Amino acid sequence: MSTSVKEPPLKLLALDGGGIRGLSELLIIKEVMHGLMVEENAKREKEGRELLSEPPKPCDYFDLIGGTSTGGIIALMLGRLRMDVESAITHYDNLAKEVFSSRKLWGDGKFKATKLEEAVKLVVRSITGDSESPLLDGENGEICRTFVCAKNAVNMGIPVRFRTYPSRETHINCTIWEAARATSAAPTFFKRILIGRDQPYVDGGLGYNNPCQTVLDEARVLFGDRQIGCLVSVGTGQVQVIAIGRPVWFQQAIPTNVIEALKAITNDCEKTHRDMLDRFAKLPNTYFRLNVEQGMQGIELSEWEKLSSVEAHTVQYMKEREVQEKLASLVSVIQMPRAQVTLEQLISPHPLIDLVVQQSREHKLCPPPVESFVGRRDILDQMHLYFRLNSTCQCTFILHGLGGSGKSQLAFKFVEESTQFSDVFYVDATNEQTLQTDLESIAPENVERSVDESLCWLASQAKNSQWLLLFDNADKVDLKLNKYFPSRCGNILITTRNVELRTYAGKGGDAKVGDMDHEDAKNLLLYQARAEPNDENKVLADAIVKELYYFALAISQAGAYIHCHSSLKGYLGFYLCERDHLLDEVQFQNQDPYAQAVYATWKLSYDRLDTLSKSFLQICSLLHHEGISEKMFERATLSKEQLEDSELQDTVNDLLLHLGKQKLDSESKQWDSWGFQNHSSTGPTLEWYYYGEE
Repeated sequence: MSTSVKEPPLKLLALDGGGIRGLSELLIIKEVMHGLMVEENAKREKEGRELLSEPPKPCDYFDLIGGTSTGGIIALMLGRLRMDVESAITHYDNLAKEVFSSRKLWGDGKFKATKLEEAVKLVVRSITGDSESPLLDGENGEICRTFVCAKNAVNMGIPVRFRTYPSRETHINCTIWEAARATSAAPTFFKRILIGRDQPYVDGGLGYNNPCQTVLDEARVLFGDRQIGCLVSVGTGQVQVIAIGRPVWFQQAIPTNVIEALKAITNDCEKTHRDMLDRFAKLPNTYFRLNVEQGMQGIELSEWEKLSSVEAHTVQYMKEREVQEKLASLVSVIQMPRAQVTLEQLISPHPLIDLVVQQSREHKLCPPPVESFVGRRDILDQMHLYFRLNSTCQCTFILHGLGGSGKSQLAFKFVEESTQFSDVFYVDATNEQTLQTDLESIAPENVERSVDESLCWLASQAKNSQWLLLFDNADKVDLKLNKYFPSRCGNILITTRNVELRTYAGKGGDAKVGDMDHEDAKNLLLYQARAEPNDENKVLADAIVKELYYFALAISQAGAYIHCHSSLKGYLGFYLCERDHLLDEVQFQNQDPYAQAVYATWKLSYDRLDTLSKSFLQICSLLHHEGISEKMFERATLSKEQLEDSELQDTVNDLLLHLGKQKLDSESKQWDSWGFQNHSSTGPTLEWYYYGEE
């Protein structure tokens, strides 16, 4: 099915099976929806529109939802029945308690299939008014298409997809509850279900418990050459290999291959996840896997009384820093997905994917600088000289500065100009996952996908070649980057917001990337705006770049906006009235792979600070940036005057004490200038991420 290139990138959701642990999936999705509500309300508040009072529904954002087993039931709730997540959680809790609260004494399966059928029918009736509502959604079938996986018990090699929409394949005419029964009919738990011409169906989790690949395959059939924005995979927690006992004499005989398939379900989930990591390795922020890593090992599929434990482990998982960062990235991608490749290019054996295949086998190439790159000659010359003079030992150079100041583009320009390096290896150091993936691809024939193997290979090449290893966006404060350096050899270039990484460089081996030179800033604006560099335009550009404080990302964004919607003459007045909206426009970043609006870029830095650091910046925001001095804080700290508001005074005291680290071991208070200079606000955190006027 061919689609228009103007259609937005696809957003896909895949849900694992996992019995009562499916509650974890709903809690994770709830957190994502809450994040989307927060971001949407922030946008609405700026635009003066009415705020959302509750989180949006998943069906309003995802184009296709696929699930298996209990993940299939959740998919039907969120997709076919279009529930909000809170309602789905309530229904899921009730369903789990009703179905798994008592065991059968006789017959096939440990639990009564009739109870499961009744529970699902009750859910369907509460939403549609008819417990026999058909699975095929004729009225809204193209809104959030949904399918669930099952298998035909006669031939376990044939996967079956029960769809809520018409398909090229033969559609199975059934009800919503029958599809739910088919996808969750796990042998030894529930008896199989007969649908249509007495065809027996069992749990789709037998070989497809992580349905990511199935979701991609189905999306390709549905949408053809449509571009993919994101694939979100939600699991039900890391568990041990499932132990399945042999059926007792009074149960139907279960084929040996079914039992073996059940035992492999856990491995199947993680194998599929690893396959997805490989497939999306060159497409950052496209594939997201959210799966509780600890705590689920002791929770069996049917232990409904442990639902509270599932919730506790999931909540703890979502508090982890890396998970919070992943959730924040996911929310941004769902709001504004970035199209990088079509489904045909991603999946099919088609000539169009030759480049993707080649990149998956070779190390990542350094991107070229943008065409509009101007200036920074002083830093470029410094870098060339530094690497030339230090060619006999491991040579490390650090480019540090605010996000959006042009560090990455400067690094790309340096690589483009350089001739002394035999090879350049690009590593996305945004997080350890991308960093390790890119490093693993460096060594030829790295079968084990090992970082150590790549580092050893780089070290072995040092005698015969001069290579450069570029770590881009190494911003995380807890990242121990030096453990990824090859031992005592080679050339290393790092771009970072973390000024503390300067310790990795030798004398003269770092440069702060700050405000642009006045003339360079004007030239960048005129280039991006496609404006003639005549005298009149230069005067107008001069005023605009001054108002933007010569900040590269803001200037690039302003120029793109002027080119599309405005003029140099009218922009400055419009900017002064609408600066919040203009600085938050991400759509004008299409010429820069940074792909972040100015406010979003600053917010990434701001969000990493703790409460005291943010308080310090809030104080600074009320002062002119050229008039902020250490003396002001020293006087405030040593002052005996008290505020009338005692609670506010306590807060101020805490902040000032932390800033100045007063020496209280003497009779009189003393200002600790060393502490302020080296540990402004909460230790180095503020210094790492905030570059103000000195």
